[in-house]
Amino acid sequence: MNSLALEFSDKSSAKLEDEINSIHEELNQLLGTNIPLDQPFYGQITINTVQQFQRNYTNPVDGLASLTVCEELYMIAQNNLAQTTQLHHTATSTSLQHT
Repeated sequence: MNSLALEFSDKSSAKLEDEINSIHEELNQLLGTNIPLDQPFYGQITINTVQQFQRNYTNPVDGLASLTVCEELYMIAQNNLAQTTQLHHTATSTSLQHT
C-alpha cells in the first residue's frame, strides 16, 4: 500500500471513529446509557442501544444507525440538550431572584 493510500485509510478510520463516538455520546445523553466513549466501534452494545432508540423514537427496529436514524438521533439529542439547558437557566434565574 502506498503512503497516500495509508494516509487516506488513517483519515477514514479517524472519521469513522469520530462518527461512532458521536452516536455513542448522543445515545448516552438521550437514553441514559453508558456506552464507553473510549471504544469507538460498532459492537453489540451499540446495536442493542440503537434498537432501544428505534423502539422509542423511530421504525423499523434493526439496530443499524442509518443516515435517517443518525439525523433523528442528533435532532432529538440537540432538542433534549436545549430543553435541559433552558430548564437549568430558568431554575438558576428563579433561585437568584429569591435570594
